[in-house]
Amino acid sequence: MSTEHEILEQLRKRTSTAAATTGTEPDFTKRESVWTIDVTEPGSGKRFVGTFTSQVPSLRGQDEIALLAAQLAGGVAYQAIAPAARYRMQMFAAFTVMLLKRPDWFSQPAEFLEEDVPLAVYDRMTEHIQTFFRRRAPQAGGAAADAGIDQHPPAVAG
Repeated sequence: MSTEHEILEQLRKRTSTAAATTGTEPDFTKRESVWTIDVTEPGSGKRFVGTFTSQVPSLRGQDEIALLAAQLAGGVAYQAIAPAARYRMQMFAAFTVMLLKRPDWFSQPAEFLEEDVPLAVYDRMTEHIQTFFRRRAPQAGGAAADAGIDQHPPAVAG
């Protein structure tokens, strides 16, 4: 059975070439960032282009993501749920808390038939979190001020 990390890597490999930004690169060093995706679903051939505004979640926001993901589990023990389903629950909860603005076509991300578009959005959100926390220069001696955050970004910590 694959771990969540292995599933994430497989999904990222599928979507890494599908997601593309348009215009200038977003400034992910700020808590709020505006960015664009342009993704074509391989199965349907339908193209989705849109601008999003996301924010790095506060500690309260991180808790809200965890609580929403648990609610999506519907009372089932979290570890009893397939890793891919747990990942999607976490992803949909993060959309609720972190996306301040989204295109109308992304109002119900769980209703997509293919994963490419929601994964492209989630990848940009996690990239935003990771870049935001890496924005600080390393401290004297080379140790980062917030070491470890890149291994467990708030939106995907389980």
